[in-house]
Amino acid sequence: MTSSLYSTYSTHMNINIFDSKVGNKRMADATADMSLASNSSIDIDDFASRAKLPASAILLNFQTWARGYCNNRDGVVLGQHPGVTNPFIKTKNVEAVLVSFYLHHDITPAATKTYMDKYKTPVFEQRINIERNTRMSFTHPIKSNEQWISSDLNEIHWKKRKWGLSAHMRDIAGVKFPQWVIVLTPKINGLLDYSKSARTAPFAVRSKKQPAASAFASGGTTSKRRTPETHHAEQTLKAEQTDILRLNDNIKAKKKLSDEFKSRFEFALAIAASDPRTQHLCADIEKHMRFHKM
Repeated sequence: MTSSLYSTYSTHMNINIFDSKVGNKRMADATADMSLASNSSIDIDDFASRAKLPASAILLNFQTWARGYCNNRDGVVLGQHPGVTNPFIKTKNVEAVLVSFYLHHDITPAATKTYMDKYKTPVFEQRINIERNTRMSFTHPIKSNEQWISSDLNEIHWKKRKWGLSAHMRDIAGVKFPQWVIVLTPKINGLLDYSKSARTAPFAVRSKKQPAASAFASGGTTSKRRTPETHHAEQTLKAEQTDILRLNDNIKAKKKLSDEFKSRFEFALAIAASDPRTQHLCADIEKHMRFHKM
């Protein structure tokens, strides 16, 4: 009986000790996560602070258009997936790098919340990076616009077609041509050091190369595709427009003559009305004018 009680007591104590260790471990993990998120001397969520970051992360395999860099996501891939360089590859004690995708515009807190709810990060090209991000996100949870990457990567690439379009962000950004920036922040000695954060140049995401839209965005004119039918229709339209302009000129000239003759007639009628001998003629003329359009 005594042996049984001692065994029960020992088991109970071991369980309490185990629970205490697990609880301490969870508390330590929570504290680490809080420290990871709170070590911020620079607020990269703020547009002004983010714009001042050094643009030392270089965009790779991005195209250009009238407003700068662009990922034509529905264009030809040929293995050239968009990516960025890792500016911390030579920095010591970097354990990982946090990648954040931001609209490069000064938006309201309400718009920021809508963006976080709506935005989906692009998909890594290599599966190993997807798995690494999943593991690290479980240990250190991140926001919907963020991803973890390894610190030993010289560059990181995402699948070309797995990006959201800039056009879908017009209402949130409040501009016709929204742009993004990618911010990279090193995790050093267990803490995110935002003072060392770097960003890319602003870029847009479009469905494909659109010369007409690019020309319009830069204030230029657009060229039209010409066929024999469209050429003939264009010539007919120009001839009709020329006739309309000529008729308008004729109408203006005749109206000018009409106004001049009307002024002369009214002047002569006023002189005739001042003479008693011709007043009866003025009455007949006025009666005639009432029934006949001049």
